[in-house]
Amino acid sequence: MFILMNLFVVFGVGLIAYWWANQGLFSAILHLICVIGAGVIALAFWEPLMYLILRGNGFDNYAWGFILIILFTVSLLLLRLTMDTVVGANVKLPTWANLVFGAPVGAAAGILTMGMFVIGAGFIQSVKAPFGYSPVHRSARTGNIEAEGKKLWIPVDMLTSEFFSWLSVTSLQTSTPMRHVQPELWKQASLVRDTYNKGLAQLSLLPKAAKVQNVFYCPDTNQYAIAVSFEAKARDFGSMLSLSRAQIRLIEEMKGGTDKPEVLYPDSWRQSTGYYQYDDVSHYLTSESGQQSSDAVLFFPGGNTGGNVKYLQIRNTRYRINRIEDVSPSRIESLKGSGSSSRSTIPESTVSLGGNIDSVLRLSADPRPIRAGRNMGIGTLVLSEDFKFYSGEHTFPSRTDRVSSKLAIDGLYELPGTRIIQLTVTRGGPADLYGIALIQAGENADIILIDSQDRQYWPMGYIHETGEDVKLFLAPTEYVKTIAQLPMLPSSGTHTLRLLFVVTENATVTRLQLGTITIGTCNMKAVPDTG
Repeated sequence: MFILMNLFVVFGVGLIAYWWANQGLFSAILHLICVIGAGVIALAFWEPLMYLILRGNGFDNYAWGFILIILFTVSLLLLRLTMDTVVGANVKLPTWANLVFGAPVGAAAGILTMGMFVIGAGFIQSVKAPFGYSPVHRSARTGNIEAEGKKLWIPVDMLTSEFFSWLSVTSLQTSTPMRHVQPELWKQASLVRDTYNKGLAQLSLLPKAAKVQNVFYCPDTNQYAIAVSFEAKARDFGSMLSLSRAQIRLIEEMKGGTDKPEVLYPDSWRQSTGYYQYDDVSHYLTSESGQQSSDAVLFFPGGNTGGNVKYLQIRNTRYRINRIEDVSPSRIESLKGSGSSSRSTIPESTVSLGGNIDSVLRLSADPRPIRAGRNMGIGTLVLSEDFKFYSGEHTFPSRTDRVSSKLAIDGLYELPGTRIIQLTVTRGGPADLYGIALIQAGENADIILIDSQDRQYWPMGYIHETGEDVKLFLAPTEYVKTIAQLPMLPSSGTHTLRLLFVVTENATVTRLQLGTITIGTCNMKAVPDTG
């Protein structure tokens, strides 16, 4: 898929270059002027327009990208129509001049055009790395923001972002240039999608859904602490707030000039449940169940800013910082909480791997707490001939009405000669996959149960309990092999996740592995169901 994206970009740039080379150098120059003008108009009106149309619904997650693309396309069309009307005739030049000089000018227009579309597409809710392309992301090992190995053959998004950023502080300079208020737009288009649920979580935030309360800076430790209050409208689809490190950035204040501001990302945060670190990809700032609002303190390393920052950006929405209070190291530590310097989101029970996990294994095809009937809506779930859950997915409410025994769907389908083993991998438990194990193995390592004959079993699905609902996901022919395919679990350990393994009858499961790392050992025999 990544190769197809590269071919699409190269083809688009090449086609535009070829077209305008044939139209002539003068026409190519006029078109390039129109493309630059359309890009300037689109980027100038994009953010203010978005703040007017955001409504807190599902379309907000697509609006950032679609509005940018529509603004650019409409502006380019109007400028082309105006240019064609004002300049009614071409300038005749030698054929060699049109081809030699017209093609590069056309290629420049092609790069800017394709770059605007790639950047716009990046702000549309989709998977974390559409077509396998994600120029920057969080490291699976450390959680730090770093460059992705895969790059476009023609980096149209970076070239376009940097070109308009340069224009904003030179020939088209304004009091709030793009270079200073929206730096590294091409990176932001990738990082904003770095959410839980493989990138499909919320990537938009209503301006009124969050409020910056206080901003502190400690000169001695070169660290920022920013208190932010999140309202209920900040929650993902009205359920639970979840913010990754990549979705939050602090932008240095620039007073004129062409230099780029430094961009900082938080390394930890504090909320009422404790102090946590953004030290792996599974860590998210989450709201507390049942609370209408959530207060958090975000901690940023100071970098080279020297206490001068201007904007806090959360999911594309920028909040202006008007006042920064200098504080002592003890004040910063007090904001983190007692004993915070040695705490992290990795529970102590997960630091030691290889322990016994029999207590979190269950030989059962019982899907409880899910209770459903054949007369109820069950989403895309498919039932077997004996009315058991076979494949598909659906999210059930935690509490359901009583189901008639005659219509009840009473279990998970077990193929003849197999049994289902349920493994609880909740954060902080004996089989926690998200702590030190994830750091060592990486999010793409296989999750494997191994029996006494060294036969391997991958999860064919899971049951995810959030406290508000329960999701059943079954993929018996494809499996759920890696952590990247699992739902997000908050560091607080308030969610329960059970992985479902189909194991050969009479096999004895002896250990759980994440890649080559042994998470735990066990001794469970998949005895036949005599019921």
